[in-house]
Amino acid sequence: MPLRTGFIFLATASLIVTAGVLSACSDDGPSGNASGTPSEAPTPTASATPTPGPATPTPTPGEFRRLFTIPSPNEDPSSGRARAVAVNPDAFVIYVANEFRDEVRVFDEATGTLQSSYPVGENPRAVEYDSVSDLILTLGVLPKVVSIRNADSGTEVARIEVPQGYTADALAVDGAGERAYVGTASGVSIIDLTARTVEKEVPLLVTRVHDLVFDPGTGVLYALAECNKARSQGQTVDYIMSSPIIIEECTFSSALIALDGSSGEVLFEIILERDVNRIAIDSISQTVYVTGSRYDFEMETRVGALQVVDLESRAVKERIDLPWKGGSVIVVDETRRIVHVAALNKFLLLDADTYDLVKTIEGGLEPSDMALNSTTGRVYVSQSWAGIVVFGR
Repeated sequence: MPLRTGFIFLATASLIVTAGVLSACSDDGPSGNASGTPSEAPTPTASATPTPGPATPTPTPGEFRRLFTIPSPNEDPSSGRARAVAVNPDAFVIYVANEFRDEVRVFDEATGTLQSSYPVGENPRAVEYDSVSDLILTLGVLPKVVSIRNADSGTEVARIEVPQGYTADALAVDGAGERAYVGTASGVSIIDLTARTVEKEVPLLVTRVHDLVFDPGTGVLYALAECNKARSQGQTVDYIMSSPIIIEECTFSSALIALDGSSGEVLFEIILERDVNRIAIDSISQTVYVTGSRYDFEMETRVGALQVVDLESRAVKERIDLPWKGGSVIVVDETRRIVHVAALNKFLLLDADTYDLVKTIEGGLEPSDMALNSTTGRVYVSQSWAGIVVFGR
C-alpha cells in the first residue's frame, strides 16, 4: 500500500507564473499562422477498415493486464521513436507520433495492425485527436509547428507556426472543435481551429510547460509549469540551452496554472513540489493528479510522488508516495473510477475515489506518453524506442 502524507499548499494571488515499446513480450501473447499547402492523403499500408474494439463490461481492477505490444517499425532504433499517442474511439484507431521519422502512424486499435502513415512537422512531441472536428493535431518542435489533418482522409489541411518560446512540449484540445493549446518555454499559445491561426499568445513567467489538460465542463485549461532558476550576482538566471538568460524573479519551482480556455486569463495558481512530470484531470471530482518524484532522505533515493490537487479548495490535499522511479505519465478513467500511472518498469492502478493502490503490473516500461479509450477502457503507453504497450481486460 502507498505511504500517504497529507499536506496542503495554498495558492497565493501574488504568484508570478512561469512553465519506447516494451522490448519484452506481452504476458498473454503478441504491446505567422500559415495554413501552408495541403499535402496529399497518405497511401494506406494495410487495410484501413477499422476493427471494432472489444465491448468492455464493468470489471474489477484485478482483471486489468498487459495485452500485447505494437513494435516500432522494424524494431530498429534508427527508424524512429514512439514519442506520443492518441486514440480515436469512434474509428477504433490509435495515432502514434514517431519522433525522428517525423511522421504519424495509424494503427488498428484492437489488433495493432499498421493502417497508414504520413509526414508531419519535425520531431513530433505530441499528438491529439479532436472528435468534434475529426482532426488530428501533431506538435513538431523544429520549428514549432502544429500539423492539422483530417482524420478520415489523412489529408493535411493546415500547418500553423507557433512563434512563442524557444521550444514546446505540450498540446491539448478543447473537445469542442474550437481551440487547441500549445505549451511552450514561455507560456501558452491558443489556436483557433476554425480560422486555423494562432488566436492568442499567453506569456507566463515560466521556463517550461510540461503538460496541458482541458476541462470541457468548466472551460478551464490547466498548465503544469516549471521555473528553474539560479542566482548569479543577485539576479535570477535560467540556464536554457547552456546559455544563462536573465529572467524576472519567479517564486516557485513547479505550479499548476489555471487559465480561462477562451481568453487565456490566468485564474489562479497552486504551488507544487518540484520535479513534476505530467497531469490528468478527474472532471467528476474536480481533481487534478500530478505525477513526479521526490528525494527520500531516509532511503537515500528518489521515489515516485503523486500530488492530488483539489480544484474547489485550490490546494494540494494529498501527496502519495508510490513505488516508481523515473519519468511518469497518467490518465484517469472517469467511467471506471481508475487512475492509471505508467513509470519505469511499472504500471499502477489506483482507486480514483480513495487513491488506494489497487494493482501493480511489473516489467519493461519506459513511458513517454499515455492515452485512454474511455469506451473500451484500454490504455496505450508509448515508450520511446520500443513502440506501444497495450493494457486492458
